[in-house]
Amino acid sequence: MSDLDLPAPPPTLSDMIRCVEREIRMRHRVYPRMAMTGRGVGGRAPMTGAAAAREIEVMDAVLEVLKKLADGKCPNRGGFCEP
Repeated sequence: MSDLDLPAPPPTLSDMIRCVEREIRMRHRVYPRMAMTGRGVGGRAPMTGAAAAREIEVMDAVLEVLKKLADGKCPNRGGFCEP
Protein backbone atom coordinates (compact mmCIF):
# COMPACT_ATOMS: atom_id res chain seq x y z
CA MET A 1 0.00 0.00 0.00
CA SER A 2 1.44 3.36 -1.01
CA ASP A 3 0.93 6.80 0.53
CA LEU A 4 -1.42 7.56 -2.36
CA ASP A 5 -3.82 4.90 -1.09
CA LEU A 6 -4.11 6.38 2.39
CA PRO A 7 -7.14 8.52 3.15
CA ALA A 8 -6.42 12.21 3.56
CA PRO A 9 -6.61 13.49 7.11
CA PRO A 10 -9.69 15.57 7.92
CA PRO A 11 -9.27 19.27 7.14
CA THR A 12 -7.99 21.40 9.98
CA LEU A 13 -9.50 24.72 10.97
CA SER A 14 -6.51 26.43 9.31
CA ASP A 15 -7.21 24.47 6.11
CA MET A 16 -10.82 25.63 6.19
CA ILE A 17 -9.84 29.26 6.76
CA ARG A 18 -7.42 29.22 3.82
CA CYS A 19 -10.06 27.60 1.60
CA VAL A 20 -12.70 30.20 2.50
CA GLU A 21 -10.17 33.01 1.93
CA ARG A 22 -9.47 31.61 -1.57
CA GLU A 23 -13.20 31.30 -2.25
CA ILE A 24 -13.80 34.92 -1.23
CA ARG A 25 -10.99 36.13 -3.51
CA MET A 26 -12.47 34.11 -6.39
CA ARG A 27 -15.95 35.52 -5.75
CA HIS A 28 -14.60 39.08 -5.81
CA ARG A 29 -13.09 38.35 -9.24
CA VAL A 30 -15.88 36.30 -10.81
CA TYR A 31 -19.22 37.41 -9.35
CA PRO A 32 -19.15 41.04 -10.58
CA ARG A 33 -18.59 39.77 -14.13
CA MET A 34 -21.42 37.29 -13.72
CA ALA A 35 -23.73 40.07 -12.56
CA MET A 36 -22.69 42.32 -15.47
CA THR A 37 -23.27 39.59 -18.05
CA GLY A 38 -26.39 38.20 -16.37
CA ARG A 39 -24.97 34.68 -16.13
CA GLY A 40 -26.19 32.17 -13.60
CA VAL A 41 -24.40 29.22 -12.06
CA GLY A 42 -25.45 25.61 -12.59
CA GLY A 43 -28.72 26.45 -14.30
CA ARG A 44 -29.76 28.99 -11.68
CA ALA A 45 -31.27 32.36 -12.45
CA PRO A 46 -28.86 35.07 -13.63
CA MET A 47 -26.85 36.67 -10.85
CA THR A 48 -27.68 40.25 -9.96
CA GLY A 49 -25.32 42.73 -8.35
CA ALA A 50 -27.29 42.43 -5.09
CA ALA A 51 -27.09 38.63 -5.17
CA ALA A 52 -23.35 38.76 -5.85
CA ALA A 53 -22.80 41.15 -2.93
CA ARG A 54 -24.91 38.96 -0.63
CA GLU A 55 -23.02 35.78 -1.55
CA ILE A 56 -19.70 37.48 -0.79
CA GLU A 57 -21.12 38.89 2.47
CA VAL A 58 -22.17 35.40 3.57
CA MET A 59 -18.70 33.97 2.89
CA ASP A 60 -17.11 36.89 4.78
CA ALA A 61 -19.31 35.94 7.77
CA VAL A 62 -18.23 32.29 7.46
CA LEU A 63 -14.59 33.39 7.50
CA GLU A 64 -15.17 35.55 10.57
CA VAL A 65 -16.74 32.64 12.48
CA LEU A 66 -13.90 30.29 11.52
CA LYS A 67 -11.31 32.83 12.68
CA LYS A 68 -13.15 33.28 15.98
CA LEU A 69 -13.17 29.52 16.46
CA ALA A 70 -9.45 29.38 15.72
CA ASP A 71 -8.78 32.17 18.24
CA GLY A 72 -10.94 30.51 20.91
CA LYS A 73 -13.28 33.53 20.93
CA CYS A 74 -16.42 31.69 19.99
CA PRO A 75 -18.63 30.73 22.93
CA ASN A 76 -20.75 27.65 22.38
CA ARG A 77 -24.28 28.90 21.81
CA GLY A 78 -26.07 25.72 20.94
CA GLY A 79 -23.31 24.89 18.50
CA PHE A 80 -23.42 28.20 16.60
CA CYS A 81 -21.06 31.14 16.73
CA GLU A 82 -22.29 34.56 15.63
CA PRO A 83 -20.05 36.46 13.20
